[in-house]
Amino acid sequence: MVRTGELPDQAEQTAIRESSARRADEGVPLEAVVGAYRIGAEKRAAHVFPAAEPGDLSDLLLVQRHMLTCLRLVSCEVAAGYVQERQTALSDEQVALQSLLSRLPEGGSPRPRPTAPASDCRPAT
Repeated sequence: MVRTGELPDQAEQTAIRESSARRADEGVPLEAVVGAYRIGAEKRAAHVFPAAEPGDLSDLLLVQRHMLTCLRLVSCEVAAGYVQERQTALSDEQVALQSLLSRLPEGGSPRPRPTAPASDCRPAT
């Protein structure tokens, strides 16, 4: 991005979103996921800026603008992927909890009923 000025394309944005969803599934805090991209940008800046000469100010400003735009885009993708995964996980947990709670008033076991293995199912004779 620093060399070309091009932002991540749709495939790269999808990869970022999916990676963020995996981090959410692994329990990595959102601030750590977003922070990793910020650290990457800081390292790029630390590499590019010291090599600049006084006449490079306009180029440096352009690079910084591109980096901030990229960070904004990446942060949005990271947050969207992370939140989507967490919402899915919470929804699954809520369904399981509702199932548990629905069995309790009937005096049933809070554990789901075991299902018979397919090999034990024989047609009636």
